[in-house]
Amino acid sequence: METANPDRLCPICGRHLGPYELFCSDCGTYVAASTLPAASPAPPKPEDGEAPPAPPPSDQYGQQPNWPVSAWSAASPPSPPSWPTPSSGLSERGGSYPPPPPAVWTAPAPPTRKPTPSGQRLPMLVLVTGSLLALVLIGSALLLFFSLSHQPATNRSQVAASANPSPSPDVLVQARPATAPLFSDNFADNSKGWDTTGGPGFSKTIANHALTMTDRNHRILVAPLPVRQTFSDFQITVDMTLQSGDGNDSMGIYMRGDDQLANDYRVDIFGDATYAISKEVTGLDGNTQVRILSGISPNRAIKPLGQQNEVTVIIKGNQIILGVNGHLIASVTDSSYSNGMIALFVSNGSSSPAATAAITSVTVYPAPSQLP
Repeated sequence: METANPDRLCPICGRHLGPYELFCSDCGTYVAASTLPAASPAPPKPEDGEAPPAPPPSDQYGQQPNWPVSAWSAASPPSPPSWPTPSSGLSERGGSYPPPPPAVWTAPAPPTRKPTPSGQRLPMLVLVTGSLLALVLIGSALLLFFSLSHQPATNRSQVAASANPSPSPDVLVQARPATAPLFSDNFADNSKGWDTTGGPGFSKTIANHALTMTDRNHRILVAPLPVRQTFSDFQITVDMTLQSGDGNDSMGIYMRGDDQLANDYRVDIFGDATYAISKEVTGLDGNTQVRILSGISPNRAIKPLGQQNEVTVIIKGNQIILGVNGHLIASVTDSSYSNGMIALFVSNGSSSPAATAAITSVTVYPAPSQLP
């Protein structure tokens, strides 16, 4: 039976240790080997003239056993847990810390081998290569999109939609039906009461039988119809000329717009003889997106910069039909907006110093009973 050695005390908790205890059973502290000899059977009596055999090194009195050495670094013996004292503060729910439970020594877990650097480089290389390829593809897509878009340099963001194929110019549109117009003006004067307010970088004037609008601020200059009514189903025909600008500048018509023209339909005729039918949607954050319903596409019925175009738009129910110079250009379907205001505009894009549009005639008719 193992008995405690009064000369062997645990340096941590002060417990009396047995002669062969290497670890304190109370706190788990590692303690040097016993200072008393181990009980072992008496060695055989040497023959006459022979020297007594020496004990093996591991059994020599008072020496610590030699532990095997491996490639792993030896783990240091665990130290007793450090528990907070009552003076170190209170818990979140109030009250002092509970007394520490009795410490139980457990053998340290074997160390875990770290992966070799070569095993780390391959996944990182794959990740970096994949990220670079994704950035290249995204950049190419953005470059292609912006090269095809005609968005002015304003806070309006443009979201492209799939373009509808343009109908053949051989399909004709009756630009001036034989019905009484809802509104008409040939700009002989400003008897209708158009807003001709100007400012830094933009102007609107009525002279020489034309409403002339110029913008130099890379924005959209708007001229709403001078009426207090809103329009639902109608046909509008406008004679307009983009007198100066480039392929990124446009002139056109807003339809079924709210009082701020933040949500509406919009038709653009660009300086490079292309067109677009779009829908503008403004979110709660105030940002407006322009979703293209048809275009941006060229059409041989559209005359280029400096020449007059007769633009006709029929909007009835969820149908929007665009005709230019008497030819059907595009037809789209959308049911986002049912009624609103009408306005004319000129848009100065990001690549020209100014854009000027001259409108010589505008007429609004009831929507025809039969669409082209």
